[in-house]
Amino acid sequence: MTTLILNLGQQLSAPAANNAPPQRARTYLLWLSALAALAAFFWLTRDSLKPGWIAGVSVAAATAIGALPVAFARRMPEKLASGLMMAGGGIMATVTLSGVLPEAFAGMQKIVPSASASLLAIATITALGAFGFARWQAGAQSLAALKGAEAERFGLLLFALAMTLQNLPEGIAAGVSMAGSQRGDALTFGISLQDIPEGFAVATALLRAGASPWKAALGGMASGLVELAGALLGAAALSISAALLPALLALAAGAMLWVIGREMGPRLWQRPSAAQACFSAGIVVAVLFNFLPG
Repeated sequence: MTTLILNLGQQLSAPAANNAPPQRARTYLLWLSALAALAAFFWLTRDSLKPGWIAGVSVAAATAIGALPVAFARRMPEKLASGLMMAGGGIMATVTLSGVLPEAFAGMQKIVPSASASLLAIATITALGAFGFARWQAGAQSLAALKGAEAERFGLLLFALAMTLQNLPEGIAAGVSMAGSQRGDALTFGISLQDIPEGFAVATALLRAGASPWKAALGGMASGLVELAGALLGAAALSISAALLPALLALAAGAMLWVIGREMGPRLWQRPSAAQACFSAGIVVAVLFNFLPG
């Protein structure tokens, strides 16, 4: 995803048109209304969607941490960004394969007593999760690939839509795992690690599109709210029916496996020594999570 964001940022090099801003009083009123609505929603769902809030705030905060430096400096060391992404991938891979998928299989066996049928169901749903995320990502890439005058005119809108398409499934996976998996905290931590360089990439693309450093940083922070919404959606789905847990966990696992293969796989081949070391460090961190109280 970081590669997609950086490529998009390079395409949007022309400053966006400076339309007349709304009146300041109206802007303040809209912000106050949005904050009031968010506070009311948080209060009403503080108990039923608590795991979703924990996961969503974690990944959104990680995105904000990555975006904030754009307000002061315009670049993040490439080795640091790559290392964080690879470590996050190691955590995600370990937790998905050793925790989320076995829990999904165990839950499916309570619904479908046959072990072979349960295994086939989980494998099929996992594949659907990977395929669904791949198609979701392809839609974002097709929008981000627009060039020329069309991209210059609608660049920020295309950017926001691309980020929505990219971040929403990851947020849902974090919310589902936090609400239904014993090691959802580890998976959320892995997603958060890879969100730090992604938040920086989002803010950098906005900066190249013509936004000021502070506005670019705020835009990068705001992109993490999409994952917060996704995490709440995932937790809400489980709060409606616990019977959905095995299928949702398998879907989340498929999405995470696609992210790992698509984003981290090429880096393991291109820069094997450093990438493998960071990926292995993520595996170690995930194993250490298993010794923490569940």
